[in-house]
Amino acid sequence: MLSGRNFIILNHTQQIAEVFAYDATLPSKKIPIVTRTMAYMCPTSGTTYILIVNEGLYYGMRLDHSLFNPNQIRIHGHLLWDNPFDQEQPIGIEADGIFIPFQTEGTKLLFKTQSPTSQELRNCSVNKKIHGSHGRWSWHKSMQQEQLNSMKIQDQMTST
Repeated sequence: MLSGRNFIILNHTQQIAEVFAYDATLPSKKIPIVTRTMAYMCPTSGTTYILIVNEGLYYGMRLDHSLFNPNQIRIHGHLLWDNPFDQEQPIGIEADGIFIPFQTEGTKLLFKTQSPTSQELRNCSVNKKIHGSHGRWSWHKSMQQEQLNSMKIQDQMTST
């Protein structure tokens, strides 16, 4: 998860990630990891949700948006549909009883958020964690869980 201008930091984790560019000639950067919050207003109901995101890379004000890792969202038990060609399921995230639909811009899937105002932080009673709070995320553990889930689905298919 990359954090942009559309959030407020709740906690500095005191952890640092070493981030490498795709261009091997560029040096790596040490980026702090934070817990952050952002506001999402449901276009259908008008309800504002305060979204809490754990373990995001903090890029300061250099990004005007945030980037989400679908695997991190899924491993924490939230449903994420990112196949725009699926006729049965709309694209988006289902987290804690709400559905956040994605919009498309070219090949990008997105949903609009903003930094929550102090009034929204005080008055919004709906707080949703869309990115786990179960300790540190591990890519290796995530891949193991994906393999287990795949084996369960295959087992269910063969037993019917």
